[in-house]
Amino acid sequence: LEQKRTYLHNVIEAKKTQLKTLHEEENTFLNELNDYGLCKAEQNNQLKANAKQLKYVDNHLQLLNKLSVLRDIFQINVQPNIATINGLRLGNLKSNPVDGFEIKAALSQVGLLLMTIEKQLPEFHSDYGVFVKSKGTTLTRGEESFQLFEQQNGSIFSSTMSLFSFATQTEFDKALVVLLEFIGALTNYVIKKD
Repeated sequence: LEQKRTYLHNVIEAKKTQLKTLHEEENTFLNELNDYGLCKAEQNNQLKANAKQLKYVDNHLQLLNKLSVLRDIFQINVQPNIATINGLRLGNLKSNPVDGFEIKAALSQVGLLLMTIEKQLPEFHSDYGVFVKSKGTTLTRGEESFQLFEQQNGSIFSSTMSLFSFATQTEFDKALVVLLEFIGALTNYVIKKD
């Protein structure tokens, strides 16, 4: 009988130890479950915040997509028989003479427009380039460069517009040809892309 009592005592102690271990494991599990629940709630809150932020950004992107910066900044029209960019005439007719300085300013606007379009098409590669700087407008074809017009001595902001001079007629004509070739290359690229 004493042996059975000792045996049962040992079994009861083993079961108590086992029960204590199970309680500890249960507490650990409940703590982990609680931590998981808190973490999940935090992640759900973060997901909701991200969704709100994404909706906010998407709304603003839609607004920006409705804007046409090129159309708003570079207004291209045709006044009687002469193309204009931002109200500056791009040509000269005997019946409607245009001051050379206005043509130069219009050509600079065309150069800026082409530079802007080219930068928005990073995959567009050609042998042509246009560079508009305060000292003048330069067009390139391969290694060749052509000066459309250049600033003479003085400041571009001077009160007199006589600071600018067209390059020689031959140079100017070549520059215009390169400008038209560049526009043609850009147009062909856009047509092929569509």
